[in-house]
Amino acid sequence: MALYLSVIVFIQKKSKEYMLGNSFYGQGAFSTNLETKKFLAIYGKGLGLALMPLVVMGLALFILGENMVAEILFIVGYVGFIIASLLAGAYIVSRTRAYVYENTLLDNNISFQSTLGARALAWVMFTNFLMILVSIGFAMPWAKVRMARLMLENTLVDTSSGFNEYLSQEQERGGAIGEQIGEAFDVDMDVGF
Repeated sequence: MALYLSVIVFIQKKSKEYMLGNSFYGQGAFSTNLETKKFLAIYGKGLGLALMPLVVMGLALFILGENMVAEILFIVGYVGFIIASLLAGAYIVSRTRAYVYENTLLDNNISFQSTLGARALAWVMFTNFLMILVSIGFAMPWAKVRMARLMLENTLVDTSSGFNEYLSQEQERGGAIGEQIGEAFDVDMDVGF
């Protein structure tokens, strides 16, 4: 189990590093510095949150034995496991997102932050699931927009380092590159932002 979790965590870390390391905003390159240990801690705690209802249910079944109360307890435990899995998934997504954003820079100058909480994410996931279920799938676009809005509202860009100056520099650099390309091919065109 530990090996399986380690492999999943390592793949997640490498996936995030690859996607961010090969992403650009104009000519600005994103960079990130992530540690596998931090991912392992987040995923381990999330797995513990998901398995907690199963452990409690198993202990209660062992103590109570086989009778009608045990069957009711099993149903309650099953529902508890579903809710705990939802909360664990929300925890993993929110904490991973916060960790990745904290360790990501644009041109080694502009930083990011995620303020997304696990409870808020779990609530939106749960209510989206219910609405999609009740509407037989017709609420899917609404749910996607609602999730995107939650993500955007909880994403911060540190502009204290002069984001407007950064954009101006990138636009000038983009315009200069466009002029050089036009001169190289003897074509009069303006390539810019």
